[in-house]
Amino acid sequence: KAYPFTAQYNAVITEKYLIHNPKYTDPVILSNCGQLEAIEVNQAYARCNLVALNGDGFITSDTGIEKTLQKKGLEVLYIDPKGILLPGFEHGFFGGTCGIFQDKVFFTGSLDHFPEGKKARQFLSGYEIIELYDGPLFDGGSILFIGS
Repeated sequence: KAYPFTAQYNAVITEKYLIHNPKYTDPVILSNCGQLEAIEVNQAYARCNLVALNGDGFITSDTGIEKTLQKKGLEVLYIDPKGILLPGFEHGFFGGTCGIFQDKVFFTGSLDHFPEGKKARQFLSGYEIIELYDGPLFDGGSILFIGS
């Protein structure tokens, strides 16, 4: 399948919210998240462009997602994705460079090699930042943690 139908599982799910583009979200996700408040965004690659922090904080590399979350009264930081590596594309997405486990944010690269790294560090001041290598941020599709 071609874009945007490659984005069926590209949703952000928190304890309170399902943030996604309903035109493309897999029906199984919708049926399993019916108790959550759905926040609809135009970006099909919602998870690639959005990181959900503990609580109601978010970081996004999509201005449309940023505006939608701000209208909901949520704390959101916009990060310009220029400088994020994604082979074959001009740049990657911020959400594709990281993952969160408890109070730790893991990055595929170093914020020191990213133009908006200082801005991201300031927003993440309550988190331990773990950079997996000393080089530019790389969009690997995000970092997921499985288990209990």
